[in-house]
Amino acid sequence: EAGRVVATVHAGWRGVIADVVTAAVNQMRALGAGPIFAAVGPCIGPERFEVGPEVAAEFHRVFGSPGVVIAGGAKDRVDLKAALREQLSRAGVAGIDVLPHCTVSEPELFFSHRRDQGLTGRTGAFIATRE
Repeated sequence: EAGRVVATVHAGWRGVIADVVTAAVNQMRALGAGPIFAAVGPCIGPERFEVGPEVAAEFHRVFGSPGVVIAGGAKDRVDLKAALREQLSRAGVAGIDVLPHCTVSEPELFFSHRRDQGLTGRTGAFIATRE
């Protein structure tokens, strides 16, 4: 049906820097998508995502806005959800839902490569259109 396009996009920090979300939005529009709505799923939260100076510099370069890189403490931290929200907004997506979960701080709900030092399981996601 015209205007009905769905996509699932995964973006770790390198994917966020590469702006894969905007590429996906552009591809959806090229396929004739109607209004686009996005949900940012569970990921590592800003309290837990410590990064070195090279990664922090990449986020400063791409975003240049406060709120994505959080200075202070032993290491800078990155708010991936804020970065993704900004990219989706820049891409013209008006309906953006950001889930509050942190995969590192909620071990009863999520696997985390970082938290569990490489011992991980898998997380599944489902997406569909409404009739």
